[in-house]
Amino acid sequence: MYFIGIDLGWKMNPPRERGTALCTLSSRGQVEKIELVTTDEEIINEVTSKNHIWVGIDAPLIIPDHNKLRKCEKTLFSRGIRLLPTNRLFFERKFGGCRGEILASKLLSHGFRFPDQLSSEDRILFEVYPYGLLYIITHGKVPSYKKGGEYKRREHALRALHLASQWEPSLEIPSELKDEINRVPRRDLTGVADKIDALLSALCVYSHWINRGRRTESIGDNDDGFIILPRQEAID
Repeated sequence: MYFIGIDLGWKMNPPRERGTALCTLSSRGQVEKIELVTTDEEIINEVTSKNHIWVGIDAPLIIPDHNKLRKCEKTLFSRGIRLLPTNRLFFERKFGGCRGEILASKLLSHGFRFPDQLSSEDRILFEVYPYGLLYIITHGKVPSYKKGGEYKRREHALRALHLASQWEPSLEIPSELKDEINRVPRRDLTGVADKIDALLSALCVYSHWINRGRRTESIGDNDDGFIILPRQEAID
C-alpha cells in the first residue's frame, strides 16, 4: 500500500513551474520519493504508477455551486482553524480555475474514487489540509516555515517534521530532507515548504489507514466536500 500527498499549486494556465510537491509514503511510513513537479500530467503519471494507493490532496476537490462556506469549512472556522474559503468565481478569477476539482475529475476517470466512510479499498482520493493538521497537533502553535526570516523558516521547518513524527511515530523522516532544509539557498525555501506540506498530506491519509480512523476524522461529506484531519480528542 502506498500513500501520496500532493501539495497542489493552485495557479492554472500556466501552472507555476515546479509549484506542486509530491510525497510518497510506504505502508511502513517510509518516504520513498519527494519531488517538485509542474503539470497535471506529471502528477497523474506518478499517482497512476501504483495500484494500491490512497491520495491526499491539499486543495478543494469537491466544490458546490453555491458561494457559501462548505460545511467542512464552517467546522474548521468554528475550531479556530483559518483557511481560504472555497468559492468557484474567486478561484477562477484568482487562479484561472479550480485546479483541485479538475485534477480530482481526471483521477476519477483513471479509476480513483472518493471514500465511503472508512474504506479499505485502494485508489481513494481525500482532501487534506496540512496547516489544519499542524494546528490540531500543536494546539494552535503552528510552526511558521513559510514566512519570516531565513533562520526562522529553517528552524520551524525542522520543527514541523519533528512534530509530525511525534504525532505518528512510525513515520521515518529522510535525512536528505533535513539536509535540504539546512542547506538550500533562501530562494529555494518555498519549494522546501511545499515538500513539507506534501509529506504532511501523505502522512494524514497514511495515519487514517494505519490507525483505521481512530486518530483521524472526516469532516464534511461527499456532496459538499470533506477534509481528513487528526481527531482533537486523540491529541488531548
